[in-house]
Amino acid sequence: MILTEEMPSLPFKNDYQTGGTDYVRECYAEYYHTMKTMLFDGRKCITISGTPGIGKSVFYGYFFQRFREDEGGT
Repeated sequence: MILTEEMPSLPFKNDYQTGGTDYVRECYAEYYHTMKTMLFDGRKCITISGTPGIGKSVFYGYFFQRFREDEGGT
C-alpha cells in the first residue's frame, strides 16, 4: 500500500522536492505509537538512527504533524 501525506516543510541536507506530499511508510504508525508511549511514560529523549535516505527526517515530520493533530497543539 502506498500512502502519501502533505507534510510540513522540512530542512534536508540535499535539495529534495516532494511536490507537497511525502511517502508515508506503513511502519510509521507503529513507530508513532511507540514513541508517543515512551514520551508519556516520562522519556525525555528518543533517538532515531539509520542510514542516510531511509526516511528519518520524513518520519520526524510525520510524527510531529500527527502528534499536533492528536493532542490539539499548534
